[in-house]
Amino acid sequence: MSQFPPNQPMYQTPPANKPAGMAIASLVTGIISMVICIPYTAIPCAIVAIILGAIAKGKANRGEGGGGGMAKSGMILGIVSIVLMILFTVLAIVGFTMFGTQIQQMQQQQMRQMQQQQNNQPGMTPGTPNSPGMPGTPGMPATPGTPSTPGAGGPESPSPTPGGNPLAKP
Repeated sequence: MSQFPPNQPMYQTPPANKPAGMAIASLVTGIISMVICIPYTAIPCAIVAIILGAIAKGKANRGEGGGGGMAKSGMILGIVSIVLMILFTVLAIVGFTMFGTQIQQMQQQQMRQMQQQQNNQPGMTPGTPNSPGMPGTPGMPATPGTPSTPGAGGPESPSPTPGGNPLAKP
């Protein structure tokens, strides 16, 4: 018997990890494109995620780089983000078109109703001069203490006629 143990396999170091920077960048930009729902930032991030994912996946398949799964995930997130942004944009355009027409029709209907109400009550439109419904206008006597014309019986000017009403006959 010998004093040496039987042949044991030598300890081998695991192969060095291959760089996966593009795969990580693809995954990060894909996540950003999904989280940020603003089309001006989501679509460019999604495009970058797809491009970096395709390059990283090609390197992983050739054995030049690692992170094939991250690259594939980044590409999928980028594609889904672009599809969702396109779908959202189409639905927004269709919704604004449909509801915009309905809102415009409702506004026109309200305008017609207001015009009909004004036509049914002639001479009673508020804010027009000489309308009988407006105090202080020449067609309606002023309320007590509020002169409609100078010398109309207010507290600051003496009344030309007894009782404070300039239209009253003496």
